[in-house]
Amino acid sequence: MTDLLQHIEDLGCPETIWAISTIDGDVQALNRVHEVIWREIQPDDKVIYHGNYLGNPARTDNPDAIDAINLFINALTTHNLTSANNIVCLKGQREELWLKTLQLQFAANPHNVLEWLLRQGMEGVLKHYGTSGAEGLAACRGGVIPLTRWTSFLRQKMYEKAGHAKFYQGLKRAALINPLHNENKSMLFVHSGIDPRRPLESQEDNFWWGGHKLNGLNHQYSNFQYIVRGFDPAGQGAFISDHIISLCGRKGGDSQIKCAKINRTGEMEKLHSF
Repeated sequence: MTDLLQHIEDLGCPETIWAISTIDGDVQALNRVHEVIWREIQPDDKVIYHGNYLGNPARTDNPDAIDAINLFINALTTHNLTSANNIVCLKGQREELWLKTLQLQFAANPHNVLEWLLRQGMEGVLKHYGTSGAEGLAACRGGVIPLTRWTSFLRQKMYEKAGHAKFYQGLKRAALINPLHNENKSMLFVHSGIDPRRPLESQEDNFWWGGHKLNGLNHQYSNFQYIVRGFDPAGQGAFISDHIISLCGRKGGDSQIKCAKINRTGEMEKLHSF
């Protein structure tokens, strides 16, 4: 098994999957999603979060989405509604970029790298951990020692938030219902996309940056009847095609969290918008 496949969760043969689109720091909407799942979840259901948990700079006073997810998982398990193993959190673009930010002092040109990270929406993530892009850029201009202090500060703030380091360590790159499980539709769950020309074990960062490669897919990828994704960089909004279930809540100026209830045959029984 390749290192990448070790980070892809096999979901087994669930009757129901609750697939949640990217969150972007909207904890109020996320809590409404949790209320729906709480009322309906069965012990063997799977819940999949599709990434981008933090990082909406327009909501600087927003509570912490990672905290909300951890609290929800604890509540589900405490009340024996399901087990923690049935909850899968995928790594989104911002989580991938956050982990790169923590290593910024090793970059050849950290100032340019941080400017690029900020263009990808990292300002909101930095604010969640008590700093800003401006402070980071100033550290870059100061040289290796100030920059190392800044990234050490970020790491310290991450560890000070209970459960955050463990949360990042537990993120999966993708999840799947194995084509060998003949009684279920085979499905692949990703943050944004894949490269249809590459096998699963060679996708690397296409899970985060290959969304445009997935758009317009008109054939089955590998043995998967459906690819389910939580973020569409083209902002087309939620849609279902012959081979894609796209839960992206953005279309024009509209931004919502989508939660799909998908059964074992790949049918979307419900689509909630918050």
